[in-house]
Amino acid sequence: MRVLLVCQDNGVNVGWSFRRLLPEMGHQVECINEDDYFGKLSFSLWHKGFKKTTGVPPAYWRFNRALRRLARMFRPDLALICKGAYVAPETLTFIRNQTGAKLVNYCLDDFFSLNRKAVTRQMRTSMSLWDLIATTKRHNVPELLAAGVRKAVFVRCGYDPLVHHPVTLTPAERARWAIDVLFVGTYEQDRANWLEYLAAHCSAKLHVYGNGWRSVPAHSPLFPHIQGRPLHGEEKGRAMAGAKIALAFLRKANRDTYTDRSFEIPACGAFMLAERSSEHLQLYEEGKEIACFCSPDELVTQVNYYLVNNSEREEMAEAGYRRVKRDRHSYEDRLRKIIDLAEQL
Repeated sequence: MRVLLVCQDNGVNVGWSFRRLLPEMGHQVECINEDDYFGKLSFSLWHKGFKKTTGVPPAYWRFNRALRRLARMFRPDLALICKGAYVAPETLTFIRNQTGAKLVNYCLDDFFSLNRKAVTRQMRTSMSLWDLIATTKRHNVPELLAAGVRKAVFVRCGYDPLVHHPVTLTPAERARWAIDVLFVGTYEQDRANWLEYLAAHCSAKLHVYGNGWRSVPAHSPLFPHIQGRPLHGEEKGRAMAGAKIALAFLRKANRDTYTDRSFEIPACGAFMLAERSSEHLQLYEEGKEIACFCSPDELVTQVNYYLVNNSEREEMAEAGYRRVKRDRHSYEDRLRKIIDLAEQL
């Protein structure tokens, strides 16, 4: 197929994976990288002020002109757009009318998220224009159909084995990365509450990586554990290899029942301690492939237990790794499913 891919490709995400995998699968691909338009500059005060005033980033019109121009020249069979936060409804209509391409959205966020920053006006007003929305949120399927979407299917997020795989640390790397408990993810108040309780009631060596954690006050018991930066790619894999326990929290505003960490952690061969949810219990067997918690006290109890039960922890990490590989949760598996669905439209 001739595939027009619209994604954020910063070398660590699903867009980067799809951009690499599509040609490997034999498809002809042209890509618009949203990072070229809405990247680092979007954090400047001027850009934030412009967006607050107009409702869109400064590059919104330039981005959509470039997308329409590329579609007209390339004439794709499929326009595969990852979320498409700032793809204008008029641009989708243009692509369909000018090229006849099928319009498919693969969205890792909740279309009806309680976090207003996760969903744009363009996403909401474009729902009925898509031929297919592949959503990673099971509960979004009936909601999208009720909102007028032509076809909606549940396709989970995943992991990329090129990045997420077991690694053997050198002695120097082990000295750097060896810790008891690791969390990698963006700041959320709910996550901070969990981690603050853990830090106050457990003596484990805890490292927290991700954006936004500088908002934790200096008097918090969690503050000394904040590393002050995100982790990406191979560095994340090394951190997971050095940690005895890797935590997987759910994002309440996105109504998560699982996240990409649900696959990345086991794929790295790490031991996963995750919030208990129906989806986690469907994906893995608790007590054999992963461990779970559903209260602050249970989180502390589970951390203390698995830190001293090394053999059990390591056996469960290995079982989780075998399960994530056996059940085929890679982004190549996800992409193949999306392409198959698109070909049936």
